[in-house]
Amino acid sequence: MEELVCIKLNNGVKLPLLGAWPSLNKDSQTFGRILDGAFNAGYRHVQLDADHNDVTISSALKRWIPSTLQRDDIFVSVKIHVPNTRKVNIKSAVLQMLYTVGLDHLDCVILHFNQQSESAVPQNLSNLRDARNHVDHRIQAVDVITKLMEEDKVRCWGLVYSDVHHLDTFLKKISSTPQIIQNSLPYNHPGFQHMRKYCRYKNMQLLVDIADINSPSSPESSELRKALHISSLQLQKSPNQVLVRALLSSGCASLCSCGSEEEATTNFQVLDFGLSNSDIHSLAAAGK
Repeated sequence: MEELVCIKLNNGVKLPLLGAWPSLNKDSQTFGRILDGAFNAGYRHVQLDADHNDVTISSALKRWIPSTLQRDDIFVSVKIHVPNTRKVNIKSAVLQMLYTVGLDHLDCVILHFNQQSESAVPQNLSNLRDARNHVDHRIQAVDVITKLMEEDKVRCWGLVYSDVHHLDTFLKKISSTPQIIQNSLPYNHPGFQHMRKYCRYKNMQLLVDIADINSPSSPESSELRKALHISSLQLQKSPNQVLVRALLSSGCASLCSCGSEEEATTNFQVLDFGLSNSDIHSLAAAGK
């Protein structure tokens, strides 16, 4: 792996800071080409969804390992959605994914909880019991992952969280510290800056999913798009390239959605230019 774009996590595992998330809304052949395009572009970190158990992934990986790359050259992470309404057999999901993609271990498992329930105030005793069960399910999920790490099936783990307070509350309930925190908050969102500082304080790596960060769901996203557009014209780069470069300059890893081979190539080309402190400040302060 390129030392320039890797960082050592709190357990010693190396994480490539530039990650690709191949679009799942494609047919198998297109998905395979996108994955090939990501590797061709230079990506050595890909995130997959546990629900996407497709032999296409295995075929794509076999085209690269071990003929072109060694297994340790590629960081494969899998996101597992953990609903509140039922338990998920985390171990079964991991082992099934390993079998499907033809690997002996996953580099990272990201647990994605339903965070809406965390901000909900229990209205009665039944709601309170449900809330406690939700927390118990999450703690059990973490316990399973840590055991899988002891069995060398998983090398590190992470959580999807957007709210620092909720994350801090949950971390106090578990004995294991995650290596990665993933979210999709806009770069200029106050919550993003709080999370970035919190992760640095706790020695956890922030991984930003930019697939949704530019969606029109918040005022911050709209203002950020305007600032990125201005910077992209000045630098003659795409808005995504500017955003990824800003994240790297801020010590964050990025996870870029790749809907095509061309998009994968473009998003990776961020190491040939830099941003000034003024550029970064303008993006962080967009709309304020």
